This record gives sequence, structure tokens and C-alpha cells, in this order.
Amino acid sequence: MNDNAVAAIKQLSDITAQKDTILLELRGVCDKQGVFETKLKKPIKLTNNVSHKISLVSFSATSFFPNLDESSNKFYYSSGSSTAVKTITLDTGAYNIKDYYETIKMYMIKNGDDPKNLVIDLNIATGKVSIILTNGYKVYFNRNNTWRNVLGFNAVDLSTDNIHVSTKIADVMTTYMVYAKCNLCCGTILNGEESNILFSFPNNKKYATLLSIKPNPLIPIKLAGSVFDKVRLEFVDEDGDPIDFLGSAVFMTVLVEQF
Repeated sequence: MNDNAVAAIKQLSDITAQKDTILLELRGVCDKQGVFETKLKKPIKLTNNVSHKISLVSFSATSFFPNLDESSNKFYYSSGSSTAVKTITLDTGAYNIKDYYETIKMYMIKNGDDPKNLVIDLNIATGKVSIILTNGYKVYFNRNNTWRNVLGFNAVDLSTDNIHVSTKIADVMTTYMVYAKCNLCCGTILNGEESNILFSFPNNKKYATLLSIKPNPLIPIKLAGSVFDKVRLEFVDEDGDPIDFLGSAVFMTVLVEQF
């Protein structure tokens, strides 16, 4: 065996014997765009010309997936013969139809109005919402930042004493899936297209409870490069809208290893 062959075998043996293994512990908060980013103190440089993959080891956060926030927290109405439009502003949170109406009722009573003249109810048989107006009460959905889409109503004002039924079924579950895109990975297929999703999970935990993910076995995803100085994750829902966990802490561990 010639010297070149011996050297090549030795080099391959050295690479095989010293496989890259990097464990990254990450913690922080997401910004309003759902971005969680950690800058490393010094770049990580992995062995060139070999295959590396990245896996989620663990992830924990609080299950904060509100269906009502600053983009939908207004309720506009007027009472009786008055033309003055009153505004109710609800706190961010995860509401069902009953919770939503109970909050509206509380503010109406505070405003000196009788909630019996404005009733919001879900018909479980049809999935549609009814708003019953009497004694001249009106609801204004033709304004910005209302919850009309979740309730199933179009952008119209409800201005007559009547039973007003939503045109679409109510959809209080505004987040079904959460996807974590990562700058370090590539090759994931979502809806037939290549993506950089590291992991995903369904929104199936009670609001404001602990969310903990520990894949077993690990699911390795192809690493996008051999040199990196930051880890950037972007959390989005099935519609591509950002998930920020309401600014609460996010903890995760990822494993980068040579294959």
C-alpha cells in the first residue's frame, strides 16, 4: 500500500473517530414577529465535507395561543334610541363564545345598559352564532379590530331588532398547528414544498398551561451549513402568522451531530 493511500485512510479514520457533537441550550423570548434568536459568543465550525444534522432534544413554553388580541379586541354597540357608539375593549386571551359574551355583559352593565337587549349565543347544532337585538340596540361589525371573523359575521352593522345569524360557522380555534422554522436546518417538506422547519406541534393544551416536547426518538433534520454564529427560530401557525407565546419564556435544547 502506497503512502498516499495510507494517509487517506488515516485521515478518514481520524474524522470517523472524532465526530462533531454540539449540544445547544437556548432560552429567551420571542418578539412580536415570533422570532427567537440567540447570538453565539464565537462561531461554531464543524468538519467540512461530511454530513451533519440537527435535532430537537426538548422544548418548553407556556401554552399562550390567544384567539383574541389587539387586532380583534373591540366590540362596538349602541343602546336604545341613542346614536352614541360605545366601545368595549377586551383583554387578550383565549375565549369561547360564552366567555366572550359574559365579558360583554359585564361591560354593558358597567355602562348602565341592559344585556338582555343584546344576546350573543352559539347554536351548537349548526356551529353558527346568533346575536339577538331588541329595543333599538345595535352592533357595529363594519369597523376595524372586532371579533367578527371568529364569530362568523361579515363586515356589516346589525341595526334592526332581530335575530342576526352569522353567515359562517364560529371558529374560536385560530391556531391549530405551531411550526418552528430554524436557520440551521433545511430539507423539510411542508405541503409539497421544501422548508426549514425543525419541529412542529398541535395546539392541544389548555390555555396558559405548561407545554413540553421531548421527541423520542429524536428526528434529525439536515443541517444547512458547517459554520454558524447564531440560532434563529421563527414560530408561525398554519397560516404563517407569528406565534410569540405572549412574550413568555421559551426554553429549548438542540443537538447538532455528524452522521
